Amino acid sequence: MRALIILPALGLLAACGGDGSGEGGNGTSIAIRSSNDNGQTTIARADGNSGQMSLKLPGFEGKVKLPRIQLDSDDFDLDGVNLYPGSSVDSMNIDASAGALNEKKGLVHIGFTSPAPVATVRDWFTGKFENRGFDFRQDGDRITGTTSDGDRFDLRLSQAAAGRTHGELDIRG
Repeated sequence: MRALIILPALGLLAACGGDGSGEGGNGTSIAIRSSNDNGQTTIARADGNSGQMSLKLPGFEGKVKLPRIQLDSDDFDLDGVNLYPGSSVDSMNIDASAGALNEKKGLVHIGFTSPAPVATVRDWFTGKFENRGFDFRQDGDRITGTTSDGDRFDLRLSQAAAGRTHGELDIRG
């Protein structure tokens, strides 16, 4: 059943960007993993730069070419908080496996790049989290906490080239 959810999800993500050429620019790479209590695993991967998608289901395996995918700050929402303006999503990994985190709730990992220094991005996020009523703790350039919906998150920021910030965000729930 979970495999049936993955196909439309990738189709919708493919519609988010690109001309299908797969040439030039950066794209968002997406990986989705799901398994059930019987040990059957479904894996879908989409390379946002080339548009190449691979799908492995119990009893089926294949590859197709989709339009290039590029997700940005407006395509992401953590309980009302988008990514820092102008950010691009570099990677998205979703694990919806049975038993993930021992609660069958799964994990989403987002890798992104923001066009500002770490301190600016960190302060922007803490302000947004405060405004949305998140319960969070800041330790240097790491912010951990719980959204107002009860989802746990862990945001890690680091300096990237040319005054930009690289971010890693894990969401559980």
